Amino acid sequence: MVRIRTPLYNAALREGAKFKEWYDWELPATYSDVLVEYKAAKEGAALHDASYTGRIKATGKDVLDLLHRISTNAVLSLQSGQGAPTVLATDRGRILDLITVLNLGDHILLLTSPQTRDKVIQWIDKYTIIEDVVLKDVTPDTAMLSVMGPKVQALLGRLVSLELESFKPYQSAHITISGVESYLIRRDLVDMPRFEVVVQVESAERVWREVAAAGAVPIGLEAYEVLRVEAGVPAYEREMGESYNPLETGLWGSISSPKGATSARRSSHVWIPIRRSRDTWSPSASLPTPR
Repeated sequence: MVRIRTPLYNAALREGAKFKEWYDWELPATYSDVLVEYKAAKEGAALHDASYTGRIKATGKDVLDLLHRISTNAVLSLQSGQGAPTVLATDRGRILDLITVLNLGDHILLLTSPQTRDKVIQWIDKYTIIEDVVLKDVTPDTAMLSVMGPKVQALLGRLVSLELESFKPYQSAHITISGVESYLIRRDLVDMPRFEVVVQVESAERVWREVAAAGAVPIGLEAYEVLRVEAGVPAYEREMGESYNPLETGLWGSISSPKGATSARRSSHVWIPIRRSRDTWSPSASLPTPR
């Protein structure tokens, strides 16, 4: 099976990265040492190629209205520059995917799990009857750089000439970095500040080099997975999926209780029960040992 390579594959190869197969992707596992990379993220600023994240461009006047009706969070009133996490749930109230909805002004950007972007498009299409909604998978056309750590606001702020300390969670902005037009999105890894840069494929290496030259340390998938699990952030097919409902996975921040936790969904007839059928996932119980 041919694995997908991100637009930053050659850059990682030149930096001596070691690669691993991960679902349909061939991704950098490490650039140096996993503990060194982990420490960079915890104490400074780290740079991660997150281009495997699904990116769907949604246009049409009814996009937010439809997503509001078929997911668990209140997204109808999102203004330009605002965003929110929300769960697409199956008819049985199970997790189809946890997505991020971002109003970028001229379109809505949906961030999905790496494995689910086709499934998300099909699910939204299923409930698009007369609504003005057009979806396009822009994952192959773009790259996504994730910059995280306690020093990320200062580092990125200098590059984009913005006061990033005042950025709210899921806030986005159109920026220019190294002369390249991009979108900047704040999506913290729980308590760790994290900003993501979405850029066209042809400019990805240029932006990567600029952020790395400013002091961000490249980290691979192994260090990132330790950070994710340590923060208690569930991943699809690991700690969330169609065997789980949103509440037992701890996705309270992705649910607007008046619409998602106590009532049936009007369009997809989803019921999300309050009861917990299994123990809530504990990050401390699953933390992988760096190697």
